[in-house]
Parts: sequence; C-alpha cells; structure tokens
Amino acid sequence: MNVLERSVILLTAAVSILVLYLSPQYVMYVLGIHLVLISALWVYKSVSELGWDNVRGQFYAVMSLAFLLQGLGFLLTGYGRTLVLPFLGLLLYTLARFFFFIANVRYIAHFQSLGYRLNLLRGMVVLALTVLLLGITALIPNVVSIFRTLSPYILFILLDVGMAFIIFYNLLLLWGSDIARRWAMGSVAIGTYLLADALFIAGVSPFFTVALWILASTVMGLIATIRG
Repeated sequence: MNVLERSVILLTAAVSILVLYLSPQYVMYVLGIHLVLISALWVYKSVSELGWDNVRGQFYAVMSLAFLLQGLGFLLTGYGRTLVLPFLGLLLYTLARFFFFIANVRYIAHFQSLGYRLNLLRGMVVLALTVLLLGITALIPNVVSIFRTLSPYILFILLDVGMAFIIFYNLLLLWGSDIARRWAMGSVAIGTYLLADALFIAGVSPFFTVALWILASTVMGLIATIRG
C-alpha cells in the first residue's frame, strides 16, 4: 500500500511542477489538490494504523486538518506577478500553521512526560539551528520591514519559526531512534515552508515560492507513507 501512496504523492508533485512551468495560472489549484491528498494520507495513517487513543495518532489527525486547511487556502490563491490571497485564504493559511504548531507542541509535552530531556549541548544546537533559519529568512528582501509595520503576515513567520524550533528539539531529543528520521524529514519540510512563506510575504517571484511549497508538501506527504 505504501508504494501506491508514494506513487500518488510523487505523481501529483510532478504534475504540480509541470503545471508551474507550463501553465502557472493553474498551479495553485493543482497544489491545493496535492495538499488535500496529503491530508487524506495523514488521516488514513491516524485512523487505520495508529488509532486516535494515543498521542501519535492524534498528532497525525491534527496535522491532517492543517494540511486540509492549507490545501483549501491554496485553492483560493491567485497566481500572477505576485500571489494574491483574499481574507479567507489568509485565515486558512494562518489556521493551518496554527494547527501545525499545536500538533508539534503537544508532541514535545508528550516526550517530556516520558522523561526525555535535552542535554545542554543539544539544547544549544537546537537554538543555533533555529536562529540560523531565522537569520536566513531575515535576509530575504522586505521581510524585516514587514515586522516593522506589524503586518498580519508576521504570524506566518512566528508560527513557522516556532514549528522549526519544536521539530529541531524533537529531532535531537530522539536522535538515534527510528522515529528520528521522520523528524529529520520534517525539519527539512518546515525549514522549506518557512523560506517559502517569507518569499511569499516579501512579494518575491511566485515561481520560487510555489516551487518550495511543492517541495515541502511532498516531503510531508512522504512522511505519512513511512510505516510504523
């Protein structure tokens, strides 16, 4: 089954990239469908494999809701010289990131309750990685000025940075275990989402923003196909 799931994710990702090159005005619709399919995979894993009576199953369920909201937000996004996002789309984008954040915070609380703790060195690495990611984001034109104007888009960056910190934290907390590879993939995806969101907010060419969204979404889709 996981071979079929991966094939579907990679196929829709390939179609998204192809449409981005050939007919970019339609790419947000394809990307929206891509996210809806990813949401279905995450909820399927939650229901059929993990169950809802444990933290991992609930984590996958909440994340599937976040992917669904993000997919619906993509469907409302217009592609032109810049990406045009109506108020409802902005609300869906923000809610998606909020649920991403909540799901990951709950996971940290769960691991802490089991007695997992970071030593000082690993804690410093987590902080350094988060600051590095934020610093790279700040180099993108207009991002810093948006913070000065207190734009509602600031919430995008703050939630993304919060997610990055939590994922780096869990990655080093679980380093050496089988589940750590999922968090490693998640770190790549969240870092890519953060950069894509910053490019979107800065009004940079939508081609690069959408390409990064496709990459990050595909990685998150593939995570759901890993058994166990």
